[in-house]
Amino acid sequence: MSKEDIYEVYWEGPFDKKAFLKQLKRKKAPNAWSLYAMYDDHPLYGADTLTYIGKAVKQTIADRLKQHNWWAKFLYVGTIRKFENWGESNENWNYKDAIKSNEGDDKIVSALEELLIFGLQPAYNRQNKNTANNSYPFRILNTGNLGSLPAEVSGLYHVENVPKVDDLDKE
Repeated sequence: MSKEDIYEVYWEGPFDKKAFLKQLKRKKAPNAWSLYAMYDDHPLYGADTLTYIGKAVKQTIADRLKQHNWWAKFLYVGTIRKFENWGESNENWNYKDAIKSNEGDDKIVSALEELLIFGLQPAYNRQNKNTANNSYPFRILNTGNLGSLPAEVSGLYHVENVPKVDDLDKE
């Protein structure tokens, strides 16, 4: 079996815009938030469905969300850290251990975002829906307030089970 790099994403939310801005003022480490999941109503998928997964690279989540002009009904924000064991999981969460894209960990943040998009196929994401090659060796354990996210997303499972274009041409 191939070795996986396992990361825990601790999700907080849901936040509407007003609650998020209030949380930003009280938050001790908003720079630790690297991923976000937006939820909104969708004509095909229904009410309060996951519609977009994003990342904040070399900027804060608040700055990144300004670029979206906050169109979603609510969102969850995620902090990433290397998973050691369940004893060190969300009950003992320490934001100092977080992997922060604004501190040079953007390759990991990007690979995890890519895997979440590829595995979950949110309606409004355009990129990373067809490939997650950079995410093959990663496994994500989602903890905290997950919304509709699954508890685990594995690159070995999702990426390995994608049919290759060459294989489809042979059929």
